[in-house]
Amino acid sequence: MWMGTVLFTGVIWFFVLFVFIFWLYYERIIYADEVFLREKFGNNYLNWAEKTPIFIPNNLSYDHPIMTFDWKKIIIKEKTGLFMLFLVFFWVPAFFWVCHHTFFGGGV
Repeated sequence: MWMGTVLFTGVIWFFVLFVFIFWLYYERIIYADEVFLREKFGNNYLNWAEKTPIFIPNNLSYDHPIMTFDWKKIIIKEKTGLFMLFLVFFWVPAFFWVCHHTFFGGGV
């Protein structure tokens, strides 16, 4: 979601910088999660981690979930993400439009 916002700027160096910072940030989150999961689940986690890729999924080892997909649950749990999408696609362009017409005299 954030990468789309960064691409919206059209600045290539900002995109490259964002990808680098995002990678560093998530690498540290992944490390902390792995430490926690190793302590909590021990060998069960190690066996699972051995066959599960970190970033790029492997379709060959995909196991279908037992539970069905529930849109209602997704919308309830992802309200922050949906709110950010609303901001990015509606409020941010409106803000720039108002600023453009206020400070630069309008024009389409």
